[in-house]
Amino acid sequence: MRLVTSLYFLYPGKVGGAENYIYNLLAGFRGRVTEHTLLVNSNVKIGKEVTVGCNVVKKKIKHNRGLYDYFLYFSRALENADILFMPNYITPIYSFGHMKVVTTIHDLQYLHLPQYFTRKKRIWLFASHLFTLLRANRVVCISEFVKEDILNKFGRRFEKKLSVIRNPVDFERFEKANVSTTIPSSIPSRYLLTVAAQYPHKNLITIVRAFNELNVEFKLVLVGQLGENLIGTNRKYSEELQREISKNSDNIVVTGYVSDLELGNLYRGCSMFLFPSLFEGFGMPPVEAMGFGKPTLVSDIPVLKEVTMGSAIYVQNPDSFDAWKIAIKDNLDKLEVVTPQFERFKQQIVSHYHPNKVSSLYLDLFETVLVNEK
Repeated sequence: MRLVTSLYFLYPGKVGGAENYIYNLLAGFRGRVTEHTLLVNSNVKIGKEVTVGCNVVKKKIKHNRGLYDYFLYFSRALENADILFMPNYITPIYSFGHMKVVTTIHDLQYLHLPQYFTRKKRIWLFASHLFTLLRANRVVCISEFVKEDILNKFGRRFEKKLSVIRNPVDFERFEKANVSTTIPSSIPSRYLLTVAAQYPHKNLITIVRAFNELNVEFKLVLVGQLGENLIGTNRKYSEELQREISKNSDNIVVTGYVSDLELGNLYRGCSMFLFPSLFEGFGMPPVEAMGFGKPTLVSDIPVLKEVTMGSAIYVQNPDSFDAWKIAIKDNLDKLEVVTPQFERFKQQIVSHYHPNKVSSLYLDLFETVLVNEK
């Protein structure tokens, strides 16, 4: 199989979960594809470990990356491709006759939380998603929730074109870390951990407000890209979040973006993991935390129940800081009981989301498309 994957959407550290999704998937593809070509924006620095074993074709992206993905047929890299894989919702307007296109749609957040998107951005996303549903040979949905959402918003006529393949989670990228040498000195010995970029829908303000009202001998560590460094965030929200954090700055540590090695150690060292997000297409951090055997509290929303396999602790009314305050306090009080429960479940999580297992599902899908859609 000659596979071409567009990585034009990658801006390391700035595009949220889609970035880890493709890194983990590429790790699963490694050594299992006859010929794999990656299309890369030469203006951004992507680590060599991401592209190892692949042909790399670089192009300087001067404008919106979507325009380049839409007009990929100008790229000579596609001339002999069997499959063109588009990992982030855009499908080219034209493709060579023999080539098949598989595109991933991660979520329809802009239809659920339109207040966080400009009108222009909403129109762009809706048109792009509709075109992908019409034009791609197959569309990957990263959860059953996303699939049903697409069918509800765009119509049941697309059902046969949709395939659900869960996100891969590569725990090996955390394994080389050494707790004694890579946890920053600013991190306390006993802490609760939250991993989320500072987008409004991640609902970090609610967690901070809940923590500020707790009287516990733990700190709160917030890991994730800061608002000012993100693409498409809300400045007003970022400023409000910073005000809440400043009210209890002695007990709240904000790390910003961290390396995989640092993140792995932060997962290992935490006493409890909190994920208050109000909307996700998947939700990778709670899966990662559960893979480390950590008691994991998440918002009681369908997609998080799905990806945590019904085995996390679910907080109803996740936009209520009182609900989070009570849930955190209750589970800290019985930490010695809940921690062994999560320890017993961690290997099941690691196995279920292993990149080799998930990438096999993608490769099977690519083969099916080649065979059945001549």
